[in-house]
Amino acid sequence: MTSELLGDIAYSDAKGGTYEERTPGRLEWLVQLPPEVRARRQAVGEQFEQYLKKDYKAAGEWLTGQDLGPAHDEAIEIFVRSATMDDVPAAMLWAERISDRALRLETIRYVQERGGE
Repeated sequence: MTSELLGDIAYSDAKGGTYEERTPGRLEWLVQLPPEVRARRQAVGEQFEQYLKKDYKAAGEWLTGQDLGPAHDEAIEIFVRSATMDDVPAAMLWAERISDRALRLETIRYVQERGGE
C-alpha cells in the first residue's frame, strides 16, 4: 500500500467539513495504523506537509499535542526544516525528538548547517 493511497483512505475516513477541518482527523487515522503498514510514516509526513503549508500554526499545535513516536518522524523532520528558518534552538529541540536515529542525525545536521550552530 502506498503513502498516497493511505492518504486518500484517511481523507475519506476523516470527519469534518473543509479540507483543513479534516486534516487532524486524517493525521490521527494514519498515526494509529499498525507499525506493520510500511507507508504509514511517509503518509503522515505527506499529510503533515500539506497541513503545514496551509496552516503553519495549526499544524504545529497538532504536532505539539501528540504522543510522539516513529509514525511522527517524517512530520517532525518537515516541521524542523521549516522552523530552522525562524527559530534554530526550537528546531534543534524538535530534531532531537525524532526516534529514527539515522533520520534524527541527518535532521540535526541540517539544522546545524542551515542555522549556523
